[in-house]
Amino acid sequence: YHNKFSYKFEMDPSLLSFNVLKLGLQPIVENAIYHGMNPDEEDNQIIIRTYQKDRYIYVEVQNNGYGISTKDIELIMSSLNDKEAVKHIGLKNISQRLQLYYGAQSKIEIESKLDEYTIVRLRFPMDKDGNL
Repeated sequence: YHNKFSYKFEMDPSLLSFNVLKLGLQPIVENAIYHGMNPDEEDNQIIIRTYQKDRYIYVEVQNNGYGISTKDIELIMSSLNDKEAVKHIGLKNISQRLQLYYGAQSKIEIESKLDEYTIVRLRFPMDKDGNL
């Protein structure tokens, strides 16, 4: 993937002092590279963005690759809560860690349009107790 993609950060400066879970983004960025991009293309992009909305912090990883079908998104999301599932280990690990640290207020969302983009979005409260 050497020189096969570009990346940029769109960070809300007011959120730079907040901590996120260690290794919380690494598996998502890896998935964006390995599963979302065509290595034969030169215009692959990854955008990592943060923003605040309704007392939550959102962290997104977006790529402009293959996309994921609605059916596959549903399968991925259902596997996150399935104790027996052996696929999507990286996302499952992040989901479990978000739940352990932030509780039910946190979640992972996946938004995608085939052949256009995929966004994996983490949502968690402004602090562990949900306070601003």
